[in-house]
Amino acid sequence: MGFDEYARSLSFEKDPLKLKFIMAYDLEYPDFDEDELGFIVKLPLPRIGDGTLAFLEYTFPDDVEGRKKIVWLFRASVYHLSGHTLSWKDIAYDGWREGKNDVLSNFVVSLVEDIWVNQCVATWYPDKVLDLGFAGAMMLARLRSVDNIRVQATRLMVSLMVYANTGLTSYVSDYDLGIVEPLYQLLRRFREAVGRSLRDEETDILPQKLEAAESVYRALLEYGPIIEAPSPPFSENLGASSLFPPMRVGTQEWFEGLLAECVEGLSGDQVVVGQSQPGRVSEAEALQVFESHFLEKEKERKILSRYEEPAQSTRFNSLGFPNKDYSEYLRVKERCKRSTSKMTEALNGAMNEYMEDIRKKFGVLDLADAVQVIASKSERTDIFLKDEKIKQSFAWAIVVDASTSMRNVRDYALETAVILAESAGKVLLDMTSWSVFAFNDRFEIIKDFSEHYNARVKARLGGLAFRGLSFMPDAIELAGRALVARREELKVMMVISDGWPYGYKDIHSAASEIISNLVAANMAVIGIGAQSGRMEYLFDSHCTSYTLKQFVNRFSQRFYQACDDAV
Repeated sequence: MGFDEYARSLSFEKDPLKLKFIMAYDLEYPDFDEDELGFIVKLPLPRIGDGTLAFLEYTFPDDVEGRKKIVWLFRASVYHLSGHTLSWKDIAYDGWREGKNDVLSNFVVSLVEDIWVNQCVATWYPDKVLDLGFAGAMMLARLRSVDNIRVQATRLMVSLMVYANTGLTSYVSDYDLGIVEPLYQLLRRFREAVGRSLRDEETDILPQKLEAAESVYRALLEYGPIIEAPSPPFSENLGASSLFPPMRVGTQEWFEGLLAECVEGLSGDQVVVGQSQPGRVSEAEALQVFESHFLEKEKERKILSRYEEPAQSTRFNSLGFPNKDYSEYLRVKERCKRSTSKMTEALNGAMNEYMEDIRKKFGVLDLADAVQVIASKSERTDIFLKDEKIKQSFAWAIVVDASTSMRNVRDYALETAVILAESAGKVLLDMTSWSVFAFNDRFEIIKDFSEHYNARVKARLGGLAFRGLSFMPDAIELAGRALVARREELKVMMVISDGWPYGYKDIHSAASEIISNLVAANMAVIGIGAQSGRMEYLFDSHCTSYTLKQFVNRFSQRFYQACDDAV
């Protein structure tokens, strides 16, 4: 169980269609957003250095203690951000935001929602408070001194942010105490109202939210300028901030006093110092998550190493794997499940018909038919039984154009790719006899031949991003080399694109040449036009469709013909 699976298991929102987790190395801090179907949580992945691990701009020793602390911070982020999905409806603040300063209004909304989340965790999931308290203690240990913050509005926001995420009221300068104390009281009353609403779910807390937001906004607006919106490192990022410089954490630094204070401030219960650390169960979890993470990275490294040498003759800038988005895969799969079922049925029929045609003249002898043929002196030769294992003699490579020109048909391209991948998983008995690749000016491996069609592969398919140039000839060549190396009898490549390769001189002629070479080597190469008719200019065997119903009908027919031509 890697970090993406771990996040889904920890999340308060268990429906993956409503909440998607995206993990990426290029993120410094978490992000939280909404889309038309639900919520999007983006989380950074730990980065490995020379004997160190970096996460949220903390640097830890790469040892057991360092790994445990990273996982505790990761859990706190998941609890905090998934907690927002239980309350956050950004549209509820749309009217309130009108005419207000964007930076300050974003901070105030986040502040109000953070209080709701932390009270929700304390009320409904009290065992999770330890992780949030640990993240809060780490935040306070890293926070610049409030007295050294020159901009008064920023100082005030920091004091309120600390209260919302730790329950502590001591992080305020003497100069601001008279201003902040009434706001503490306001937020304390709001927190109590949230607690009552959580115990009585019929209570509508939205009016109190908007009232608290308006009061805090008006109070802070008087002490501008508003130049930044502070946010805890483990929570949703509100923009660039100078308040949390990078921090190196020693193995034995526990900040126990801060930890106990934060847990007590969040839960209202007193905590005995030394007994507030996460227990042995969470330690085992932490080590397991990292072990799975490193194992996955090592497998990916080995897969990439097999493509590095053949890729040297291509123009690709890099090789790699897409970011994972399992929820997006599920959403796409849900949209096209009927078409997938029909495609699987059609391909099974096409493959059975094709295999019957090419195998009827040899195989396992049907003794009864043989006796009849001899007795009647017939010239029939179809006296052999079909070997069911013939299904394993197919090898597929699905190649998806993920360039910028495909953005307008992104959903359709993903739907056709998912339909083919799901069908391959059902009609090809050997899970290692098919692969899925994507390309732009980078070659991406979604499913290598050596991998099974598991949740990790499906998440890569859902995380495919459409950007960059379209090096179609290079992708077909590289995928073709991997396919040619297979031992299966019939090799089929399916290329999903809009038919607009782009990126260097004479790219169209290069694409035609490499396709012709593969066809000459008895490979079935099928161009699938994603709502575009231009694939017919590059592929002799092609099918263009504008709806999924057309795609299912036309592709199954084209598949049979292409296989027949390749023999």
